[in-house]
Amino acid sequence: MAYTRIHAIKATVDRSIAYICNPDKTDGELFVSSYGCSARTAALEFAFANGKTTGNDGNLAHHLIQSFAPGEVSFEEAHQIGMDFMKKTFDDRYAFLCSTHVDKNHIHNHFVMCSASRDILGRKLDDNLSLLLSLRKNNDILCKEHGLSVIEKEKGKSQTYKEWLAEKENPTGSNKTKIRKIIDRTVMEANDFDHFLSLIKAQGIETDTGTSKKYGPVTKYKFPEEKHF
Repeated sequence: MAYTRIHAIKATVDRSIAYICNPDKTDGELFVSSYGCSARTAALEFAFANGKTTGNDGNLAHHLIQSFAPGEVSFEEAHQIGMDFMKKTFDDRYAFLCSTHVDKNHIHNHFVMCSASRDILGRKLDDNLSLLLSLRKNNDILCKEHGLSVIEKEKGKSQTYKEWLAEKENPTGSNKTKIRKIIDRTVMEANDFDHFLSLIKAQGIETDTGTSKKYGPVTKYKFPEEKHF
């Protein structure tokens, strides 16, 4: 499956483009494609397009990342999914570069997209919740079409990318997932909260207390080798 995220670029578009097109990361730029622009002149083309728009949000471009689980997809397929993903989400409205980084265990796509549309009005991309939902929806659709897994969220819960990747690389789950399962099991065995804490500590989990703005007093948990609760 793939995991997506997006952030705006307000300066140094050229540096972002240089990073995503790095030959050492893209097999000598073999996995670099573009639409509506050239990889060599994209920064200048984006600046020209932004100069024609009346928008003043300061965004010159947007950087999107699409990360795949280790072992699920080839370099070529990941790159094609990336191009299809941008087409499905934005149609032909924005110029962009797509690069597939193949230097890590988990293959991932980078996109640098002009924030001003290619039409005569040069309308700026509205980076809002609706866009995020569209990115996730189209990403999941393409993953299913290619036989890749998708993130199945429990109601009211979500995973960070770090947690998701840890679970993909480790079949037994991330440390957070392991602790959650131990807590769920131990709650059913304990007579009261003090008894619960003693059972938790007996299983090698360290505990501490703190205060949350949202929940008030809380109990925190971690394995001894972890830095943060």
